Amino acid sequence: RTIITVWWANKQQIIMTTKVKVSNISSKASGDAVAKFFSFCGKITKLSMTREDGNVEAIIEFDTADAAKTALLLTHAWIEDQPITVEAFTGDVPQATPQHPEGTTGDVDAETTPDAATDSEPVTERMDGEEVPNKDFAVPDAERTSTSVIASMLAGGYTLGVGAMDAAKEIDERNRLTPTLSGTTQIARE
Repeated sequence: RTIITVWWANKQQIIMTTKVKVSNISSKASGDAVAKFFSFCGKITKLSMTREDGNVEAIIEFDTADAAKTALLLTHAWIEDQPITVEAFTGDVPQATPQHPEGTTGDVDAETTPDAATDSEPVTERMDGEEVPNKDFAVPDAERTSTSVIASMLAGGYTLGVGAMDAAKEIDERNRLTPTLSGTTQIARE
């Protein structure tokens, strides 16, 4: 594992993980939509999304710590109809809930779909390896700037949190990476 130093609002946080926890995900969001959103940050190796009592959370494991660091910038970004929260995660990625209870035929119905989670029965869907819809980038995660990732997401039509571009530029400057985009911060604020 790689040690990451994340600077946010003049506070330093040491992270030793390639995983993030995403909370406050819209109940309308699918695992595929969450994976596509976070694939801008880098290659996802595992994604586990749990629905329980109207709450949806995901644990995402990236191939590199650089991708996880970039994902932390996406707090307050919008997936579907509400803003998300992203934080570093060091636990295990949860296993999937069986799609059909023992003794049933496995036919898909309201009782076995992820949206059918009840107060007592959390439902977890999991994607591993080739199941995850990753983006192919010509440049490795460690060589891509946080600024370019945020700019790509904005160009892709995503709504990001206030300050995401400024935080990305600050990280790039601290890591002595030259920002290649000018005026993007102003566009993000509008």
